[in-house]
Amino acid sequence: AWKYAKSLQPDEVFTTKEQTRKTGDKFLESAYGVASFLEEEALDENGKLQIPIESAINKVGHALHELDPEVRSFTARCGEVVSSLGLEHARVVQSMFIYKQPRIGGEVREHRDSTFLWTDPPSCTAYWLALEDATKDNGCLWAVPGSHRDPVESRFAVNEPNSKPAMMGDKMREYPADAWVPLEVSEGDLVLIHGSLCHRSAANRSGKTRLVYTFHVIDGKDRCTWSGQNWLQRPEDHPFPTFAQLAEAEHKPRSGKGSGLCIRHVGASVEQNIDKKLSVHLVAPPPSAPPRSAVSRDRQQRPARSFPVPFVLLLVIDTVIIRTSQSGL
Repeated sequence: AWKYAKSLQPDEVFTTKEQTRKTGDKFLESAYGVASFLEEEALDENGKLQIPIESAINKVGHALHELDPEVRSFTARCGEVVSSLGLEHARVVQSMFIYKQPRIGGEVREHRDSTFLWTDPPSCTAYWLALEDATKDNGCLWAVPGSHRDPVESRFAVNEPNSKPAMMGDKMREYPADAWVPLEVSEGDLVLIHGSLCHRSAANRSGKTRLVYTFHVIDGKDRCTWSGQNWLQRPEDHPFPTFAQLAEAEHKPRSGKGSGLCIRHVGASVEQNIDKKLSVHLVAPPPSAPPRSAVSRDRQQRPARSFPVPFVLLLVIDTVIIRTSQSGL
């Protein structure tokens, strides 16, 4: 992640404020490349960078899962968890490192992921993997339990050919302050987010980063239709990959089409951070699962190349996470 932060040259800011107006061409082209984006507060009033570039990056994405061999290898191993959730023909549509820089890490306003990654019927699920501890101090996730049952009110969509995407539909429902729950997690914890779940994160005013790797999956075209109005589009001859295709891909760097970027190997393996420990927090049931579910497995050691799924007991009731010290249900 930090190799990308130092080597790629960003020239666009990513922000969830005025997103329609501030979405640029580089963002749209990153569907099949790797691009980096700046924190809004890294620039002065004249648009000049005030701090070192590696401390100014908001995120890097959106095709890391295809173009970086080590990220691709790890993402492919997550297919075990996907299949256990009942997603059929799952495809990975985007991936990102999100840095949440100290003191300037921007707020991500409340949203539902299906607003941006729409399928019919809805099937989007996010994998949000903490590469560092995420706390209320450095901008952890917050979510509204049960909000995945509410309709997706709006779409970030392209309404006319060759136009930029814009927010369309109704204003997002406002939830009372006491409905929001902080999702504080430790390094290595995985949060699974239903596409209709309302969630957000506050600005990071602490002195620590909040680095995460996140990617989104959808059910394949046999069950669900990817909207042609989504901002994220791929050429017909280069569809979103399945986990099996990621696993079979040759381990070699490729150039990102349209982005003009050279995709480089990440120096340190992502797995060095990820394999320390991994527990799954099911924030909301996956689209095909019943509203109430429970997950339990004993923590166990796995070979280095297999996907580690060591669960402490996690009991999930609707969207409320309850941890116990027991070893089984």
